[in-house]
Amino acid sequence: MKKILAFTLLLLLIPLSSPVWATYDGSHLREPNITMTPTSGPPGTKITITVSNFPDISNEPYPYPDFYIYIPFADALGSGNVPSQCGKEMCFPIYTYEDAQNKNFADKTITFTLFSMSNPKPIYLNGLLHSVCDIIVNSKVQQSYADICNTKSQPTGNYEIEFAWATKTKPEEPYFIKTLEFKVTEGTPPPEPTGLRLDQTLMDLYKQGVISEQTFENELKGLGYSEIEIRQAKAVLGKLPHQENAEPTTEKPIEEPQKNQTIPQEPAKPQKNQTIPQEPAKPEPVPVSQPSSPQNGCLIATAAFGSEMAPQVQLLRELRDNTLLKTTSGSAFMAVFNSVYYSFSPTVAEWERQNPIFKEIVKATITPLISTLSILNYINIDSEAEMITYGVGIILLNTGMYFVAPAVLIVKLNSFAKNKRSIKS
Repeated sequence: MKKILAFTLLLLLIPLSSPVWATYDGSHLREPNITMTPTSGPPGTKITITVSNFPDISNEPYPYPDFYIYIPFADALGSGNVPSQCGKEMCFPIYTYEDAQNKNFADKTITFTLFSMSNPKPIYLNGLLHSVCDIIVNSKVQQSYADICNTKSQPTGNYEIEFAWATKTKPEEPYFIKTLEFKVTEGTPPPEPTGLRLDQTLMDLYKQGVISEQTFENELKGLGYSEIEIRQAKAVLGKLPHQENAEPTTEKPIEEPQKNQTIPQEPAKPQKNQTIPQEPAKPEPVPVSQPSSPQNGCLIATAAFGSEMAPQVQLLRELRDNTLLKTTSGSAFMAVFNSVYYSFSPTVAEWERQNPIFKEIVKATITPLISTLSILNYINIDSEAEMITYGVGIILLNTGMYFVAPAVLIVKLNSFAKNKRSIKS
């Protein structure tokens, strides 16, 4: 009997101990190639980090690893800047297990500008504030710093930008493999290239397909550009209809340069101390493509969990980019979903920011939904049929949780109340 009790006690104590395999060991994974330029500079300096030659991690066992970057600059400005899963220090994965499964080993370019009181003011794009300090990975905004970009300057000193392998289940326990040091010096950043940075930001976002043509035109009009100046800007970017090999749209007749003709060198008329960047007379050929629709985020979830980099919001983003948009049926579903979702989500997100109680209610409401959607990130969907099957299953599961189960509970409670009243009578 004593042996049985001792064995039972041992079984109870084992789960309470900390196993040696609790922290992820990424020593067997190859280190990608990582470069950073520059390695020092004053506040307002633009930093570019390139990561390439990722290893294939598609055969790694569970828990699946992701490759994280840790950017410490916001931490030096004090607490309460941007919440993240790494505490005050900003971190996020730039290469994931899902990327490897989809054979997506493309290089990642991370750009951002150090905080400086000499930075330009933020601008609104699709109702969201963006600044030159935003962390952008391959044209996608990972974190916005519009509120502090030009209101504080980066303190001088040495900063360590770290890279690590970490699992999805425990990103707070990384296996660091490389550290790059950046020295923030005193002084002013180098002169800005020709053209105001706000204009250049808009042009970069439009050329990369982050914002739509209509948004690009509206924002330039808001900066004081005329129709002719907007057309000149599009010509410099190679975005006129004939430059994209598309059918010309019906517009107000304006003398339009033909293929292989020299683009006019004359810059746009300055508006409010703004200038159009001076580009070479003959723009480089661009791929035949149309600007994609605006990359709006998960507004309700972002407002509920406090940050675009919250694990729950990252999960939704990965589900959309790595699973749904990889299939025709998933893309069709997202098109319909977005048309409905973005008709009310900005209002709901604003209510969340204004009312903490409502925010907590929304968080509690969408948490089960996010948990069920996470299933799609851990299965291989190789065909349209599988996408439809799993999608319908997830929809039915959520219908049961949010509608059927509450309805059954209400009926049961109502029946119980009636029985109780009949007994009393």
